Amino acid sequence: TWDSHHAQRIGMHGASITSIIPMGPQHFISCGRDQQIIQWRLNSPFPPVNTNLPVWARAACLSPDHQFLMIFDEYPYRFDLNTGDYKFQVYTRKNRKISNSMVRSAVFAPDGTSFITGHYNGQLARFEFNPKQDVLSKFLISHYPAPVQEVHFLPGESILVSGLGNGTIHFLEGPDYP
Repeated sequence: TWDSHHAQRIGMHGASITSIIPMGPQHFISCGRDQQIIQWRLNSPFPPVNTNLPVWARAACLSPDHQFLMIFDEYPYRFDLNTGDYKFQVYTRKNRKISNSMVRSAVFAPDGTSFITGHYNGQLARFEFNPKQDVLSKFLISHYPAPVQEVHFLPGESILVSGLGNGTIHFLEGPDYP
């Protein structure tokens, strides 16, 4: 339960939490190392909705239309919030310099046509949706000398901010990333 003056425990994952995604007033989703996605609704008479996954999410991001999550380990998975279905999302590499690496952080582009991922190996990549096929295209934006810990777009802007494990912050504006 929740009241406005005291924080109370409403439940838990079986292992550490890797992502918390706000969905709306008193509604959020959490992902954890226990290979679960849990949809929480505060002050609801119904229990949280749990979904078991074949992997544990290292990062997750919500589509701008709130219809699905992209969940990542080394690869992207699409989780449909309406049906609870998930699937491995096939992608093609558009640059030979891209290597597989665990994703540390992810964010959808403001227009919803692509998302950006920050990787433990220092890669910053963009995945683009192909509306004609159920395949993503992966492009390398940059390769930094430290893990990319966080990626975010500034609200209302096409400016991408990335924070690295060595303390460095980088800014890229729209046309600067492929």
